[in-house]
Amino acid sequence: MTYSYQFCQLRTEGNQEAIDRLFCDYDATVERFGGVNTELYQTADFGLIKAEDPEEACEMLYAAYNADERPHGYRGRSMSVSDIVMLCDDSLEESAWFCDSIGFRKLKKEG
Repeated sequence: MTYSYQFCQLRTEGNQEAIDRLFCDYDATVERFGGVNTELYQTADFGLIKAEDPEEACEMLYAAYNADERPHGYRGRSMSVSDIVMLCDDSLEESAWFCDSIGFRKLKKEG
């Protein structure tokens, strides 16, 4: 399956709350801040990826954004804990995945 993705990182410039959340795992984010606030994020990169399922797509993206040669010339910081991957599959099903200390955690839809 082909997924379109957005790799999102906390928008930290001039934002102390985002700085405080940076590199916090999911449990710490829930405990300290009451949950993930997607409004504090900005798109760092985007593209398409082929994977069997969303979890595999996230793991492949993690590997790609931590490699020496990153996708299409990306020069930002590597993917790390507290980052989010937004996925949309061929059927237009959307999901958001929080990069945790081990693996990814699917975020519940807001609303």
